[in-house]
Amino acid sequence: MVRWSLWGLAAVAVVGSGLFVRGRLGEWTQRQLRHQHVRRIQALPDQPAAALVRQLVHLDADAPVVLVPLVVDQRAAVADGAADALDRLVMDWSRLKREESTPRIAALTRQLATVAPKLPAERRRWAQDLATRLVVWPLSDPLVSGQVIADCETVLRLPVPEETEVRLAAAERSLEADVLEVNAPPPLAHDLPGTLPPTSSPEQDPAIPRVYGPVEPGRLIDASKERPVRPKQFLPPRAMKIEG
Repeated sequence: MVRWSLWGLAAVAVVGSGLFVRGRLGEWTQRQLRHQHVRRIQALPDQPAAALVRQLVHLDADAPVVLVPLVVDQRAAVADGAADALDRLVMDWSRLKREESTPRIAALTRQLATVAPKLPAERRRWAQDLATRLVVWPLSDPLVSGQVIADCETVLRLPVPEETEVRLAAAERSLEADVLEVNAPPPLAHDLPGTLPPTSSPEQDPAIPRVYGPVEPGRLIDASKERPVRPKQFLPPRAMKIEG
């Protein structure tokens, strides 16, 4: 009886060690796969690298370990490509059976929870939208379901900038632009739209007609100080004799 117990313990130990070695081997394989693709993507310019990232959906179940770390890439094109590829994968996995989609969703949420602290503020809204979809995913294993919920909560607890703060910042920038426009010096007459550029003066171009200004009025006569002038008596001329 004791012998059979010892054999049972030995069998359990062998199976446990085999699972442990298999798990460690799987982690090593995933790390190698991630490093291999990351090196290829880093060696390419932005646009070719983004195109390559979107093609990584063919990795299927192994895609999360490669794509999720790329969401925090400093190159916006690469990060956008990784996010688009993950959205496509989730859509494809929604057509699978529960037994097939469960390990894929578990791997994706675990990677999201691991990368969550490194997500930039503008990428956290996308991650939380994805976690909202994954937290209610129909899974086949209750234990895996608990892990998925915990990982999704890690992502959903991330602080994100409020939309009101974004609107206030935009309003402040608009107000500053209005103040600068009001305080700007008025434009000159020839700078206004629809006006003709300045031409030569009449002194420089004789063909241009001169325009004279108004004539100043003469000195007014003070009637109280002027003496009236009496008209002289009219005397008709004397008759003249005309000789013929």
